[in-house]
Amino acid sequence: MLKDCPECGQSVSDTAELCPHCGYRLIGREHLVFCTTCSKDVLPIVNPHDTISKYCPVCSKPITGLAGRKIFFSIALLVFFGGIIVIAAIGILVFRVMRQLP
Repeated sequence: MLKDCPECGQSVSDTAELCPHCGYRLIGREHLVFCTTCSKDVLPIVNPHDTISKYCPVCSKPITGLAGRKIFFSIALLVFFGGIIVIAAIGILVFRVMRQLP
């Protein structure tokens, strides 16, 4: 069964992922993100060494910005310093208990 491409108007198979005439993405458009650097709708890619940010496959610039990265590092710092405080509190408690023993 054929349908018209919304971009160029040519006839395209209804099972086609891309229009063979203009390259317009027909399936999966809900996952496209607008890249402000290259001004295109792209399907973002994830770098295996940086799973927080998503990158544009055209210009290779980050799309998601630094919001996710800031939240991740804020939580990591809270956990790290919270662990140090807990260890210090246990150390003080043990020191007081040991000091009271005869």
